[in-house]
Amino acid sequence: MKQELEQQIEMSEMSVFNVSFFSKYSFCYTRMTRTTVRNIGTKKLLEEDNKCVNEINFDDHVNAFQTKTTWEIVRALSVLKICSYDKMVDNSLKLYEKSRKLFGDRLTNAVVKPTFYDQFVGGDDRTSIQATVDKYSLSKIMPLIAASMEGDMSSKIRDDWYDNNMNKMLDCIDLTSHINKAFPVMQLRITALVPMTILVKLSEMYLNGKLTVDEVASDMDNTASEKTREGFTECEFDDYKKGIQRLYNCGQLSKAKQVKIMIDAEYTYVNPGMSLLALAMMLHFNKDQPVIWNTYQCYLKEAFNTIQKEFDVVTRKNVCFGAKIVRGAYMQAEKRHSQHLGMPSPINETYEDTNIMYNKV
Repeated sequence: MKQELEQQIEMSEMSVFNVSFFSKYSFCYTRMTRTTVRNIGTKKLLEEDNKCVNEINFDDHVNAFQTKTTWEIVRALSVLKICSYDKMVDNSLKLYEKSRKLFGDRLTNAVVKPTFYDQFVGGDDRTSIQATVDKYSLSKIMPLIAASMEGDMSSKIRDDWYDNNMNKMLDCIDLTSHINKAFPVMQLRITALVPMTILVKLSEMYLNGKLTVDEVASDMDNTASEKTREGFTECEFDDYKKGIQRLYNCGQLSKAKQVKIMIDAEYTYVNPGMSLLALAMMLHFNKDQPVIWNTYQCYLKEAFNTIQKEFDVVTRKNVCFGAKIVRGAYMQAEKRHSQHLGMPSPINETYEDTNIMYNKV
């Protein structure tokens, strides 16, 4: 049941909707059985043993749900059922705003807070988050702080929005270092720090061989080169410089705090640009251990080829490669995008094909 619930949470993206109204933290849980890190340059294989967890056996319901009250189980089943209706998920923001207008914030939040919000979010300040971490540690479940802010293709987003996101992410990195000392890890979305228009341009330049990982890595801690400038307008180049500086700041703090950052994947038309930035960060911060991790979506037909190519790019530089492997959550959007362009869908034809790709990766 819990696995199905977690899958529905990811696919519905309701966590992003709820968090934005109550908290700067999005908080979820992950089970880490083993982390394997390979540094090709030193021929050294590092393994973190399963210190914290064993697989949960859901046949043993007493132990599997020992941290859950009856109310929490009923709530989880109810929210799962509600989120199975597309109309509810697609119109959740409109429904929330309409409720606020009709009934006011106080009554609306009195309903949403103990139901949807508490289902998806583990706390809205450090005290409540720590209490949730302590509770779930009884079942050997570790936390994953997810900074859920993300951008879109709008050109109206101002610099202070991205700067504010960076400050929140820096705060999340510091928080993660305190609440999860066994395996401190958090997730962030590059579109919250770099405009999507820039990521689209970077994707084109990277795929066409006009910009390399080495060049972007050099730009991050030095003045961006004239060669990089050639691919942008003056305004775009300014956005690019500010964006990579925000990422560099997050990488520096994560390295100092020994917090691993999982960079989330998003849409195929910006993923190459995000991978370019993620790989550049790896060259800076993954010299001794995998601090920066990139995400690979196995519902994509090119998932294996992509991770193989990017693994080679990083390991040739004698640094560690970090990867988070997922199936994916943008299926409908990707299909609509490919239909709009008159191109074949990048998504695997069946769920079983995705499972095969996942196991292959």
